[in-house]
Amino acid sequence: MKVGHLFLYFFFFLTTFSFSSEICIYDAMGNCIEKRSNMSSLKDLRIQKGIKKYFVASSLKENGLYNSSFNEIAPKKQKGKKRWYEVDWNQGVKLCPEKNFNSGNGTWIVNGSAHIDSTNCVYVDGSPYTRSILVLYSRNLSDLTEADSSWILVNQVIIELTKNSYKIWDDHAKDYYGRPNKESKYKIIQLKQDLIVDKTELRIKDALWLKNGKSHNPLALDFEYYPEKDSILLLNYPLEVDADIYHYLQWRSENDGLRNIYTTIPKDSIDTTKILYKQNRSDWYVDVFDTSANGYRYPMKMELKVLQQGGQPSIFFWGDSANPVELSKYMNTKCGIDEWGVYPVKQYQPNQYRLYDIYGNAEEIYLENAEKNWVTIRYNCGAYDDTNIDIGEACKFIGKYKCRRKSAKNNSGWVGFKGLRLVRKLE
Repeated sequence: MKVGHLFLYFFFFLTTFSFSSEICIYDAMGNCIEKRSNMSSLKDLRIQKGIKKYFVASSLKENGLYNSSFNEIAPKKQKGKKRWYEVDWNQGVKLCPEKNFNSGNGTWIVNGSAHIDSTNCVYVDGSPYTRSILVLYSRNLSDLTEADSSWILVNQVIIELTKNSYKIWDDHAKDYYGRPNKESKYKIIQLKQDLIVDKTELRIKDALWLKNGKSHNPLALDFEYYPEKDSILLLNYPLEVDADIYHYLQWRSENDGLRNIYTTIPKDSIDTTKILYKQNRSDWYVDVFDTSANGYRYPMKMELKVLQQGGQPSIFFWGDSANPVELSKYMNTKCGIDEWGVYPVKQYQPNQYRLYDIYGNAEEIYLENAEKNWVTIRYNCGAYDDTNIDIGEACKFIGKYKCRRKSAKNNSGWVGFKGLRLVRKLE
């Protein structure tokens, strides 16, 4: 389809739109070929004209012209032909061919819903889900490695962790058997990967989208934690860990066109320089996390500590003092006293890395590399269970304000609603 020296390949379908006023049907050159007052006969138009040749815009006029509500934004990071843009949920992005890009015809390839205008710019629709949307602009479809690439990071942030060293506190004052842990102290660490990190914990809305009929396991919604049962109101609440914990990594990676880093492979094919084992499955196969692959995973233990501290050299990202007033800026401290249960994400301030609920709501999962080439999943602060182990002053302090079951009384009872925050390496 010729679009003024630009070709547009739709890797998506025209979705249903609703507008309060007149709409205009455009051709590929950006000319308004037909005005309509409603969408009732649009289905017939798709069949007659073909949806690849037309896109729909609202009738918002300015100086006699129809305009889109999308905004042009600057990339958060730029490296060669790669761009990364950080946006919020439902925020669209306008992208135009780079001025210094090789001249000649080009092709837009979008892993999402989008349309183009007569100036050869592409408008990528906002997503209500946390994800990464890849947009390519290429002159050679047989070699996309030479294409301009733009990652649109929806509710995600870039955190470059490898350029600094970090001072962290080892919270565990005692070992599993209650013996004093002489190794507990501040220590300096360095991290091996820069990350793209979800701003929030995985929501029920995201989980339903990722499942999309691929799993028959019901969501593990423990209404002792959730304050209500309304299926619509619950969509923005954090998801409690359920039977599909590993599948969310695979489904998110597949949806975003990335590689699944968690899989089961024969022992003799393992590259031990890149892959971390999870556990033995049999004499011949093992479950592995390939942390060198570009796909979603859970953060490693030290990564989660740095993310929680916002990169600051202190026990908490506001300092070393266990200050409940300071903590109340970042989580609902009343939910551990008289307002039981979790709350919707993004209700409180983010930390220095722009991460929300990093202390509040869910007890987040991390990967612990206990030995060389061996990894296991654990919960931050051990779900605040200090029966057999002293989990440290920071965890004890935050644990007092963590969400509890409705049946808990007097700040007692099981705490540590367990949830997921996904990360992937910055490629």
